[in-house]
Amino acid sequence: MEKAGFDVTIPIGGARLSFPGQVLGCNYSGDDPSIGHYLFLGSGDFHPIGLVLHTGKPLAMLDPYTGDAEEMSLQRIERILRQRFGLIMSVQDAQTFGILIGEKPGQMRRSLALRMKRMLAKHGKKGYLLAFGTCGSRIN
Repeated sequence: MEKAGFDVTIPIGGARLSFPGQVLGCNYSGDDPSIGHYLFLGSGDFHPIGLVLHTGKPLAMLDPYTGDAEEMSLQRIERILRQRFGLIMSVQDAQTFGILIGEKPGQMRRSLALRMKRMLAKHGKKGYLLAFGTCGSRIN
């Protein structure tokens, strides 16, 4: 990109991040006021949505697996969040829930998952903890 004339910055984030430019969970500590536009290399919408909402800056997405390139616009985020809210509302009468725990470094939030399980129990609902590692999955 620099050879094409772009000024490229790879932000350094906080202590929880292992690599420059890494986005982990909801940690966008690498944002810098001098950055005007982000390029996200990866798949999925989770991190691009969070980065745009956190920074308010434009973001282009390039998926190295499919070769797709898209812009993560505020209009797209609004549509995705409306759909997700509808899904959340559709489970309000459910009695049983799976609580997913990622076991990748920086994603393990077992204490939060246990707190969610207790909250469900307080409301007469059942929660099951489901832990997912990097090489397969297991049920706890």
